[in-house]
Parts: sequence; C-alpha cells; structure tokens
Amino acid sequence: MAFLAASGAASCAFCAPDWFLSPPKDNVHLFGAGEGATRKEAERHALSEIAERLYVSVSSEFSTSASQSIAGDKSTFESSSRKRITTKSLPIDFVAYSTIQSEEDAGKIYVLVAVDRFAQAEKVGVDVKRAMGRVSELDSAFELEKSPLRKAKSLAASIKTLEEIRPKALLKDALEGSGAPLYASVSEMASQRQKRLYETISTISASIKGDAESQRFRDILSTRLSDEGFRLTPEPCLDISCVKFLVTAKSRKTEEDGAVKVKTEYNIEVTDPDGAALTGSYFSSTGASFAGEEEAAGKALEKAREQVYASSLAEILGL
Repeated sequence: MAFLAASGAASCAFCAPDWFLSPPKDNVHLFGAGEGATRKEAERHALSEIAERLYVSVSSEFSTSASQSIAGDKSTFESSSRKRITTKSLPIDFVAYSTIQSEEDAGKIYVLVAVDRFAQAEKVGVDVKRAMGRVSELDSAFELEKSPLRKAKSLAASIKTLEEIRPKALLKDALEGSGAPLYASVSEMASQRQKRLYETISTISASIKGDAESQRFRDILSTRLSDEGFRLTPEPCLDISCVKFLVTAKSRKTEEDGAVKVKTEYNIEVTDPDGAALTGSYFSSTGASFAGEEEAAGKALEKAREQVYASSLAEILGL
C-alpha cells in the first residue's frame, strides 16, 4: 500500500494541467505554455514557445534577383540574395500579452500566456513603416542626385533597408493571417530598385590607376569591368558620369613549415572627377608554395581573380 502511494506521488510530480499539455487556439491570440521555478521564468518559457512557433511559420528561404540586359551587349547584370529567417535575424519583443492561467504543483509553476496577435502585428507594422519612410528618403535622394554613382549609392541603401525589413513584413503577415501581401509588396519594391540599380551602373564610365604593385590586379579588374560592358576611359576623367578607381596593394610574406606564404591586400577607392571619395571595396587573398615567393604570389593573385569574378559590379563598386 505504501508502495502504491509512493508511486502515485512520483507520477504526480510529473503531472501538468490539461491547458499546459494542450493550449487553446483561436483567431485572435497566440497561446503558449511554460513552466519554471518562478512565475517570471515560466512566462519567459511560454513566450519563447510562442516565438518559436512564429519562427517556424515564417522561417523559409527567400531570394530576390534582378537582371538587366545592356542594349547592344550580350552581358547581363545579375544580383541575388538569399537568407533564412532565424531567431537571430528576427527578434520578437512581445508587447501585448497576459497570463490567463497559473498553477503551482510539486515546486513547479505552470502558466498559460496569451498574446494579442493583432496588437503585436501593429507593433511590427510601426517598425516596417519607419523603415519605409527611410526608403522614401533614399528615393528622393536618388531623384535629386546627378552623379550616376551617387544615385547608385542611394538605390543600394534603399535595397539594403528593404532586405532588412522583409522578415518583419513576413512576420506581420503571419500575425495577421492574411497571406503575405506586405511581404510581396516589399519584395517587389526591392526587385524594382535592384533592376534600377544596374540600369544606373550601366551608365557609369571609369578610369583605373594605382601603385606599381597593383598593376596585375588592375589588369584583372579592367577585364572584369569590360566583360560586363563597363566603359573604361583614359585620364582625364572629367564627365559627371565618370568615376576614378584608385587601387593600392600591400603584400606580406611569411614562412611556415618550409612553405612561403604571401598575403596580398587590395584596396579600391572610388572617387568622383574632383577626387571626392564616393565608395570603396577591399579584396584580400593568400597563396602558399614550397617553390618560393614568386609562385606563392601568383597563387594569391589567382585567388584574387576568382574573388573579383565572383563579385557583382555593385560589390566591386562598394555599394
């Protein structure tokens, strides 16, 4: 008899309320159950459970791409981005929740939390609206600028802002349960600006110069830009659509286990015709060889070539 009583006590130590095991569902709230040593800890676990379900519902790979063929040229500008929505990229700060059930048993506290999904959607919407205001400012800057590269900078910043809010747009749609109209709208805006970005880049011409050590890298850069239909001009570069590439290189040699390692860093500064800095980019590569410094340097240069050809024009321009 004592054994049965002990067994019953032990089993109850692992019992939980029915509402904890099977939280309710409705169209207005998101419910989450949690347990902890304190009420605060239990509520935190309940909110984490709700957040995790939201992440699952909106977590998906999404990508944008845009291509713009240049008239009279076989080249095609392309750009794409692919991300996965994660708990890190989409922090959720619940603002409208209440604890509707609470029970303590065997030293544990169980709670049932309800989040007002529409109040939460409204909060997320405020963040999206603020970001869209920033996009409008950048669009205005694009219209006012005369320099193609400065226009491209505004577009690139606008695209980055839209990319950052796409997960929140998807979250707002998920909270409202209305399909994905906001997400689709933000994605379309990003796609349109991506296309306009490469149309703008195609109107830029450039001159390329640099220090002696960067000569072979500049040859690679010139070929890469020419392959994409980029117009290269000799000095002087005076037209407003023209930009200047100033390339500098710095190499460092080390030896390890009988092999020579050469690390070369290339810094690209892009300026307007008057020399005012506009954008910039950076490439770094390392080569190693047992045959000596020259072969190691050649391998480093080949890796730099691969990086340049793997980069989009926007990335090379530092946009």
